[in-house]
Amino acid sequence: MRYSPLMKIAIFGAGAIGSYLGVRLHQAGRRGQSDRARGTQLEAMKRNGVTLKSGDESTTVRPLITDDPEKTQAFRIMSSSA
Repeated sequence: MRYSPLMKIAIFGAGAIGSYLGVRLHQAGRRGQSDRARGTQLEAMKRNGVTLKSGDESTTVRPLITDDPEKTQAFRIMSSSA
């Protein structure tokens, strides 16, 4: 499979690992990504974005966050941290 820079990536499970991957992908310019979360985690991520703290650096990004699997149907690569 050839990877296109336009290919959309969905991360199922926006816990510690999924959120880390999501921030790093966003930093790399992969704006077509989605993180999937539920409940209070979903609401907090929609409200505050996703923040990665590493040493003295702190980065907050606002990827598409959803709990609706229909919104990730068009994605080509799926990743699960579960």
